[in-house]
Amino acid sequence: MGKQEMYDKLRDAIVNQDINGIGPLVQEALDAGLTPFEIINDGLSVGMKIIGDKFEAA
Repeated sequence: MGKQEMYDKLRDAIVNQDINGIGPLVQEALDAGLTPFEIINDGLSVGMKIIGDKFEAA
């Protein structure tokens, strides 16, 4: 799985509030060689921004 695909999965897990799925995805990303910074900056925080934008628009 490529980096962008992993970032997309992490983003989607946050947006969809997949609480049980986030942990295994983060571990999978770490095992694939992504750094914690990459996981947070390029995956998780993108999902959090989407949620924040939706909240602000409501």
